[in-house]
This record gives sequence, structure tokens and C-alpha cells, in this order.
Amino acid sequence: MKQTRAFRLLLAVFLMSFAASGVAQQTNTAKHCLWEVENGTNKIYLFGTIHFSSSNFFPLPAVVEQAYARSESIMFENDLDEQRSPAGRSHALALATYPPGDSLKNHLSSQVYSNVQAYLIAAGVKGSYLDSTKPIMATLALLDYATKDLGFDMFQSVDRYFWDRARSENKRLIPLESFNRTLEIVAGLNDSQQEYVVVQTLREIAKTNHIIQDAASAWTRGETEKVDKLMLEALRQDPEIGKILLNERNKRWMPSIEAEIRRGEKLFIAVGLGHLLGKESLVDLLSKRGFKVRQL
Repeated sequence: MKQTRAFRLLLAVFLMSFAASGVAQQTNTAKHCLWEVENGTNKIYLFGTIHFSSSNFFPLPAVVEQAYARSESIMFENDLDEQRSPAGRSHALALATYPPGDSLKNHLSSQVYSNVQAYLIAAGVKGSYLDSTKPIMATLALLDYATKDLGFDMFQSVDRYFWDRARSENKRLIPLESFNRTLEIVAGLNDSQQEYVVVQTLREIAKTNHIIQDAASAWTRGETEKVDKLMLEALRQDPEIGKILLNERNKRWMPSIEAEIRRGEKLFIAVGLGHLLGKESLVDLLSKRGFKVRQL
């Protein structure tokens, strides 16, 4: 039971940390987290998703559904079928937990570890509940406990909605990277970086347990500046984390995206909103390549 929960939490992969980052670029008339990319007579779409779900998210705006319907190929951050495979689950658990003899306590400062324990006890579980997991996993667990009463499903996502739908409709599915690669990127953060994320998460939870609810509402309205401010102000204090989780991945994805566009593919790209905002985002990189990009 504990391992299953740990695996499911890992699939949330930083909740909004993957879904909102950078300096937002939005006009007063923009109302959707959707961008149109034009290359001659071909148009493709970039949709900024949020990596959890709520019944309030659906139905999605008509303009988003129409863009998806017009597309024959759907591109995602990673392979969501791989996530559900036995091999994917096994690899996730291996990266999420410490080997026997090691524990969370050895990788956090004594004060931060005590704060994690105190929060877990207040949430009704043992303070040692997360001792076998790494700091990133602790972060996801803290977010889970903070949002479980807000009606959010951290184990599903808008990405999953489109993946399952595209598969059932026999659309072409294109992962930008493997699930294992995504896990390795997250697990590759050093102890200092992982502790930083834990500390910031605890601070945000203490500040208000409605911050994710407010960010989710802003996402549904396409208010990218508000989402960015609510979720990622702290991340900018450690730009190296944003570089690892967002900018470097964007650059690795660009050749595949550009090749599909130039081939004239009818393409819909669904990735975390953070990959579409600010400098070195996919929107920024595509614009620099000469594509006409506009937010719808």
C-alpha cells in the first residue's frame, strides 16, 4: 500500500512545478493557455496543461477541443503508457526510495526534517511515514495532504485525459521523452536542491492551503501571469532548478517539434504550462526560429 501510494505520488511530478514557470507573456485579450504556431499554410497548437485534475476543469474550452479535434498527431512530455507499465512502476519506486540503511533524515537538515514530521503528524499519519522516500517524494506527499480536501486529483492530469482520448481515437501519439528519462531528471536534483523544494513547499502550505486552488482557477481562465506568480516565485530564487526541469528539456525537445511542424503535420502539443512561458520556453524558441506564434 505504501509503495503504491508513493508511486502514484511520483506520477504527479512536481504538480505545478512542471506546469508553471518563467516570466509569463500574456496580453489582456488572451483567455486560454493555448498557442497557435503558424508555418506557411500549416498551423499547429501548443496547449499548456496542469499536472493534476478536477471536475471543474471539464469540459475544456471549445477552442482547445477544436484545436485537438483538428490534429492527427498528439505530442506529450513523456509516454504515459510507460508510466502504467510494470517496468515503469518498478523504475519509479527505485528512484523514489532509499536503499535499506538510508533514510530521509540523512538528506535533510534536522530542522527541515522536524518540520516534515510535524506536518505529517498534524495530517494524521506517523511522522516517520516518509522516512524511506527521497525529499522530492516528501514534497509530493505534503502537497497531497494539503490539497486532498480541495477536490483535486493529483494522480490524474489533463495530459492523461488527452492521452487516453487520443489512443481511443487512433491518433498518433508522440512522447517527447521517455518516462524513465523524466524520472531521472527529477531524481537527479541534488540534496540541496531537493531540500530547497521541501522548504518552499512547507512555506507555501503555511501561507495558505488555497494557493493551488487559486492557481487552478487562474489556469482555467488562461491567466498565465497569475498562475506564474502563485506557483513559481520561489523557483526563481533558484534558477538552476528551473533550468534543469524546464529550459534544458525544452531545448532537447525542439528538434522533434520543429521536424513535425516542417513536415506539415496536423499537430497538437500538450505539455506543462511552464514549458510555454518566458525566456527559453517552447513559445520563445519557436518564435526565434521564425514561426509565427500567438496566444489564443
